[in-house]
Amino acid sequence: MTRRSVARLAVAGAVLVALGAAAVGQGAARAEAAPVQAVRPIPRLVDLGSRSCIPCKAMAPILDGLRAEYA
Repeated sequence: MTRRSVARLAVAGAVLVALGAAAVGQGAARAEAAPVQAVRPIPRLVDLGSRSCIPCKAMAPILDGLRAEYA
């Protein structure tokens, strides 16, 4: 793994942590705002892959299947 790919993975991890923290905060705010209704979170997936990355290429059909399933 090159330094550039390690740096990209670190940035991707930081983005996912930030998005997760924001989602948790929004879920708590929604629950407090509307205690009568049950709030179901919408699943989110951020693909930060590369076209030249072999594992990313292997993951592409799986992501396509998920995109079709959760359209």
